[in-house]
Amino acid sequence: MSVTHTDGICSAPRVIAEPNSSDTVASVSDISGPNQPAEPEGPPLWASPSWATPLGSEPPPAPPSTTPGWSTDPPLAAPPRLRPLGVGEILDGAIKVWRTDFRRLFPWVALFSVPAQLGVAALRLSIPKISTSEPGAVSGTVSTKDLQAFLGGSFLIVIISVISSLLITAGLTAYLTDRVLDRPTNLKACLRVGLSRLLPLLGAGLLVGLGAGIGILACIVPGIILFVRWNFANQAVVVERAGPIAAIKRSYWLTAGRFWPLLAIIMLSFILAGIVSSVITGILGAIVAAITHSNRLATAATGLVTGVIAGGLTLPFSAAVSVITYLDLRVRREGLDVQLLAQGISPHP
Repeated sequence: MSVTHTDGICSAPRVIAEPNSSDTVASVSDISGPNQPAEPEGPPLWASPSWATPLGSEPPPAPPSTTPGWSTDPPLAAPPRLRPLGVGEILDGAIKVWRTDFRRLFPWVALFSVPAQLGVAALRLSIPKISTSEPGAVSGTVSTKDLQAFLGGSFLIVIISVISSLLITAGLTAYLTDRVLDRPTNLKACLRVGLSRLLPLLGAGLLVGLGAGIGILACIVPGIILFVRWNFANQAVVVERAGPIAAIKRSYWLTAGRFWPLLAIIMLSFILAGIVSSVITGILGAIVAAITHSNRLATAATGLVTGVIAGGLTLPFSAAVSVITYLDLRVRREGLDVQLLAQGISPHP
């Protein structure tokens, strides 16, 4: 076979097979780190024919940047160097990826946020019907039928929200992992990945939530520790095609010795996303309240719009933080940068 490569450390290796050869395209998921706790389920993500770009159809590679690190030149930013990154570098890289891919990702994320936000708006409109008990009246003033309808609607909204959130998480993880590694990608393929990994993501999410919740109820601190140590199970499910339990073990192994930096990254990303959401909700909510005098229907519609906008703005950023941090953990624990060099990828000067 013949192998060609580019000068960027994050450029994807091109492996061109000779006729009658059974070689396949190299994949980051093919790389097994030392003491890896579990084998992934199924073929690796980038070995799938639907994910790969046909040979000869790739666009010509962009000229290498004259300065190391991130490039701010549109339309695409250069991926970060695969090396151990500090907290500030990870957040800075996530912001630059978000800024570069915002126009592409915002409509997609907002679209998948609409069903859940519609359910939340409907739930807000139904709450007054259950809260109309007379002062001093007994609890029987609320009909059983209304209560059952409210609880049933709430459960349905939770299910819709969880499914849409998992699809967004899986799609963004697949897309942004390819972006950071400078691989060809498209949103339709990311959606297929999200659908194919929906059940494992659901299982991992339930296990992480249950374990962290029990830890928080027990003594708070154990729950926080488990939440941080298991925080990258979703990336293992999507990128490495691990099952729920294997993904949790994988995340726990990768995060060993990195609790405080990871806690700082998670908290700072939550704070930044929360500030953006609060600003959007506060400004639009105040404007609508002043115009409509807190009309119930207008308030619900405002919540719908602000929820969609806030999700479209913050979810790609949060996903970029998680993906860059996950790859940083693999660099630190497995020497992912060295293994990619062994595949024929050259580092930045």
